[in-house]
Amino acid sequence: MAQVQLPPPRLPEAPQEYDVRYMADLLRALESFISQERTAGELRATKITLTDLPSSVITADVNGAVSSSTAVTVDNVQNGTMTVGQIVRGTGITGVVKIATVNSQTSIVLDTAVTLSNDTSLNISDLEDGALFNDGGTVKIVS
Repeated sequence: MAQVQLPPPRLPEAPQEYDVRYMADLLRALESFISQERTAGELRATKITLTDLPSSVITADVNGAVSSSTAVTVDNVQNGTMTVGQIVRGTGITGVVKIATVNSQTSIVLDTAVTLSNDTSLNISDLEDGALFNDGGTVKIVS
């Protein structure tokens, strides 16, 4: 994204005859412009349209406390079907923890042992942290 707060570089006036100094000034101005265009900066807009965002993150609640185990029982699964390889997030989960086995939509096995309290809310998806997703028409960020 361009840094909209920076004015574009001023191009040098063309002389009657082109010389090395003019070409160097022109090259420097173009390099400055290209650098500004390639440098990420602040974006301000009154409207933004995002298309092809992934759909909602799956939500579920831990059904029964889990203590240093990979086996997790859940209930209240909403917004999709859990599958092997999806990332599981929630209070008590650190690092990247993925589903290793899906026994059923209420019984999963994780690739890392976790300790979770009963009724801990879980977010389950294929999306990495910071990714945008569509949650019923509202854009949200995976965290």
